[in-house]
Amino acid sequence: MNTEIAKSISLGEFTAAKIFKLGFFCNLGFWGIVAVVFGILGAFGYDVVKWNDENVYGVTALLTALFAGLMLTIVGSTILMLGGVVAAWGARRFGFGDLGVIEKLD
Repeated sequence: MNTEIAKSISLGEFTAAKIFKLGFFCNLGFWGIVAVVFGILGAFGYDVVKWNDENVYGVTALLTALFAGLMLTIVGSTILMLGGVVAAWGARRFGFGDLGVIEKLD
């Protein structure tokens, strides 16, 4: 029998570290896939990976694409964290930003 529980989470409860971790894994899911695909294409000789305005191929293309994906993940997570900290501050200060969550228990 499934039971559902409704909960409410306020944006003010999120810390900078929680927001960064959430953003990091979300960005990694996107940029990681893009980096792996471009790295594999570059390893097979396609002109999709550049470093210093020069196309790179082979293992170098794979490593370059993975490095670029990691950097994009970190930068995107940092930007998300900064915006999330401002939103969390606003939620604590002005009392807005409640998120409704429904939890299913087995």
